[in-house]
Amino acid sequence: MKRKTLGKISVVQISLLLITGIGLKNHVMIIPALIQSAGRDGWLSIILAFILISLWGFLLIYIYNGTGRGHLFSWLDRHIGTWPTTLLKVMISLYLVFLAFTTSKEMTAWTKVAYLVNTPSVFLIILFTILCALMASTSLQSLAITNVFLLTIIVILGWFVGISNMHFKDFSLLRPVLEQGMGPVFSGTIYTLSGAIELMMVLFLSHKVHGSINYKALAINAFLLSFLTAGPFIGAITEFGPVEASKQTFPAYEEWSILTLGRFIEHVDFFSIYQWLSGAFIRVSLLLYISAEVYQIKKKRTQLLLLSLYGFLIIVCVLWPVSDMTFYTLSEKIFMPLTLWFFLALSIIFGLIVWIVNGIEGGSGNAQKKSEPETGRS
Repeated sequence: MKRKTLGKISVVQISLLLITGIGLKNHVMIIPALIQSAGRDGWLSIILAFILISLWGFLLIYIYNGTGRGHLFSWLDRHIGTWPTTLLKVMISLYLVFLAFTTSKEMTAWTKVAYLVNTPSVFLIILFTILCALMASTSLQSLAITNVFLLTIIVILGWFVGISNMHFKDFSLLRPVLEQGMGPVFSGTIYTLSGAIELMMVLFLSHKVHGSINYKALAINAFLLSFLTAGPFIGAITEFGPVEASKQTFPAYEEWSILTLGRFIEHVDFFSIYQWLSGAFIRVSLLLYISAEVYQIKKKRTQLLLLSLYGFLIIVCVLWPVSDMTFYTLSEKIFMPLTLWFFLALSIIFGLIVWIVNGIEGGSGNAQKKSEPETGRS
């Protein structure tokens, strides 16, 4: 039993990893785009996205069960061939590295704006990427254990800022509802889904999880991610109003900047540094780990070399001379919607492959069973 669970993590641990890794995007990165696209009706976009992602969860479970609850790419390699599987591996791996790049870019931009204005960006991104690559080169168990400690304090600080700012919140700013119809709600749903649909990464790690992943676990994760999106969104609207919140690049950080404790304690926004760096560290490390894991590389040196190349690629991309405003525009208009369509298309492709393969094997199995009695009679 110990050998079977060696190097594996529990369903709870993988859930916590996803909450931290995807939660950073839902809690911080998509909020500006959600406010600008949906305005005060963004909370309806969050509810709609939760309903849609809950329905999509049935497809994930179908793929998970249909591939034998083991290594997804080993199953694909056996049933569709090496070259198609390798192509899928490369596409997925590179896209995960792309997601790590966007996170690193936004983290670096926020760091420069918030507290390290005069620090060279090259120093920040090199140090951060090396740490993430080293973390990713250890093991999923190490990453999961580290995440438990970091996430505990992240959650405590999140509740702290939410409750402490309660006297600033005016919930009447969430009304009127549907002032401009359902159009903005549908637009905002795209950004909310672009984060939640990253739950598909659980399929890439299913062979590293001991115990069964069921629909209930996915639904709980989807709900928690929706809650993580609703918290800072409602906080930004009720504290700053929809107009002012739409002008802010980092609404979640601005909620920390107005926090005061009594008359004499203020400027506690340094706590947000811990939240940002911890979330970005886990997210980028997890993305790099999965991007190497999909290749099923067993040699540590080869895996470390691959992670080093990916780390170098992230550093080069982050240091590419693109202004922050251009990057945020690209992220809102292209990167986030692209993530939604990429993972959605990928899940549909996997679902079709499972349906076709299992249909063929099921048909062959039934034909074989029918022929056995006939052989007996003869």
